[in-house]
Amino acid sequence: MPSHVAHLLFAESVASSLGVEELTMPPLRSFITLGAQGPDIFYHNQRRRPTGLAYGSLMHRHGYGTTVSWMWEWASREESPLTSWIGAWVAGFASHAILDRFTHPFINHFSAWLDPDDPASARYRSMHPFMERLIDLALLDHFKGKHPNDIDFFGSVDCGPEPPAEWIRMLAYALRHTYPKAAHDKLLDQRLTCAYLDCRGYYQFTNAVDRPYLEQGLAREDQGDIKSRWLTIVHPPNLPSDLDTLNMENRQWCHPCNHAEVSTASFMDLYWEALSEAVRAIAPVIELWGALPTEHGRLRIAAAVADWNLSDGRETERPCRKRHANPLPLYELQERIRRSIREGKGGLV
Repeated sequence: MPSHVAHLLFAESVASSLGVEELTMPPLRSFITLGAQGPDIFYHNQRRRPTGLAYGSLMHRHGYGTTVSWMWEWASREESPLTSWIGAWVAGFASHAILDRFTHPFINHFSAWLDPDDPASARYRSMHPFMERLIDLALLDHFKGKHPNDIDFFGSVDCGPEPPAEWIRMLAYALRHTYPKAAHDKLLDQRLTCAYLDCRGYYQFTNAVDRPYLEQGLAREDQGDIKSRWLTIVHPPNLPSDLDTLNMENRQWCHPCNHAEVSTASFMDLYWEALSEAVRAIAPVIELWGALPTEHGRLRIAAAVADWNLSDGRETERPCRKRHANPLPLYELQERIRRSIREGKGGLV
């Protein structure tokens, strides 16, 4: 899946294409930005308990469109206008699924993965999130000529030091109507609170990754205080000129599950394809906003956003088995960054 900056940029593109740019402006901006992170917010829930981590995996597998439809239904019953926190949240949240589906095979192909049966694949552990952050750099440079350190992402995503009570009620309502697990989860509200606080902490902690940050991180790694994977979840200071992160040279690649399914698409090609699909999928949400909540309307929204998984672009619940990859030299790039930090060059490569 793309990382947080890419999802913010995509949500902005979707809002602009649908003519609802006001959803990206303060005071609504934080809710469309947080919504655009989709169920990834649960993956950051690594510290607090009870954890909501399982809901991240569940929502990536199935039920996404149905979840969005119940969010819409909740907003309709609350008579919330489109230009409200819930309107911004739902637009961002729906956009997350579309970008994931279109780009996840690309990311998997070029980052590879850890195979427990193949010791040689150990070098690919956590290269997926590292690839995502390289894509963040490339996309942000493409659209705005900036680095993530320049945009104060945390300022764009922060909805307050505690999760808004209405946000907890809305998300719990949608999850309980979509997933039997959630319907019987007496700790659901607490899990949502923990997920919010942990993801907020992650975005704040990684908001500005400067030279002292990198030097301290590497020192802690060398001392054994943190694992080497810390470098995969922060934005490096720059992209090396010899790495075609977005495949702008249009090299041939294949779907990780099917070597016969080939493409020369760049990440930007996939981005624009995803944007076209997102406009089609989210248009019914905009159209039906403010209407009386009906089962017909809810099912229309669920079908438009769709319930299939977010991992492989397949209209199935379970992701297909990944077999084929041609990873970029990401492991080698990380070693170059470490060497640069040690040489006092601030991680620049």
